[in-house]
Amino acid sequence: MDEKNQLPDGTCVRAVSRIRDLPGDVLSLIEHEKLGEDGLRCWLLKLDSSAAQIPEIKKLLDEGESEGIHERHLCRVRSPWYALERITVPDLLIGPMGKSRFRVVVNDVGAIPTNTLYGLRLRNPSSPGAVNHLAQWLSSEEGQAALRSVARQHGDGLLKLEPGPLSVVPVPAGIVELQCNAKISTRLS
Repeated sequence: MDEKNQLPDGTCVRAVSRIRDLPGDVLSLIEHEKLGEDGLRCWLLKLDSSAAQIPEIKKLLDEGESEGIHERHLCRVRSPWYALERITVPDLLIGPMGKSRFRVVVNDVGAIPTNTLYGLRLRNPSSPGAVNHLAQWLSSEEGQAALRSVARQHGDGLLKLEPGPLSVVPVPAGIVELQCNAKISTRLS
């Protein structure tokens, strides 16, 4: 958190890497700040070419290059290596693996998920409570059964959701009206 506070405003976005770090079913501002206080990574650099020239940012990028980060696979295929793709903030965060349950967390703080989580966004929620209704249903026994029905079975009873099958989970019309058009987005970093 201290390192983030030393950087200019607008050069970082809130992020979340592991759903197990989230204590509840809603990621609020207070909970996100606690992640940073606990020493967990919870910010992503989001830079344009002009921001990369700011001395504090340039120093950070130089440190990254000296550590070889720019040579890692995903960084190596980006131009420039530190640039993130355009990321749409999801309404819900979903853990892709579980043995009996998949975690679903309402993303009230607008954090960007890293590539260890899935994000689900409602394009046009018909009501202010649409996101919460969908989260409650996905966390219910009926919703969990729907998620399990599209998950792949791995060893030792581990289930894994994939983006394609997850995007076609049948959601009852009464939970989220049809104009909500739920869309799955995954974050690759």
